[in-house]
Amino acid sequence: RREEGPRGRVEGQEPDALPQGNVNLGLNYSDVTASNIEGDVVVAGAKRARISNVTGAVDLTAANASNGLVELRDISGQVKVNAPFCRITAQGLDQLADLRTEHSPGVDVSRSASVVIDAPHSDVRARNIDGDLRILSSNSNLQISSVSGRLQVQGQQTSVNAEDVKGNITIETTHGDVALKNFFEDVHVETSYRDVTLTTASEPARD
Repeated sequence: RREEGPRGRVEGQEPDALPQGNVNLGLNYSDVTASNIEGDVVVAGAKRARISNVTGAVDLTAANASNGLVELRDISGQVKVNAPFCRITAQGLDQLADLRTEHSPGVDVSRSASVVIDAPHSDVRARNIDGDLRILSSNSNLQISSVSGRLQVQGQQTSVNAEDVKGNITIETTHGDVALKNFFEDVHVETSYRDVTLTTASEPARD
């Protein structure tokens, strides 16, 4: 049977059994830890959330909490997170993820499928993305590496450092440096008052 334990923790399961069915938690500035869930997970109102090993989708809306935290790991279904002022870290997301925050200590995503990140006033680090990556940003620094699909950045006063992007690259920013290393397809860059540095994966063939 499933019980909601102290501080939103999902517990009361047999040690070797995955919980069957969906989990829906309505919280008020509470912490939640949920793992080994066979189904979907919906969380509203968490201050800190740690969710891992979920076979279904995750839909999480965090409280507007400074110093809040969202940690996601090994999620099989689609992911949707809306967590203003919260740090977001995610790895092992198997399907499309939509991550939203603002004025955050940062967003860190790795080993994931296609990701959309909407994070004004928040630094972003994304690496080992097996799909497309789209970032909407302002007043921040973006560190990107190893993207198998397309990269699209729309930013203001945002600097971008990206390497090993296999698909087309589109970067539109202002007042930010742009550095691209080891790119393989078309590149479109717009910025102002700052530098653009392009380094290809190999020297072009000579005639």
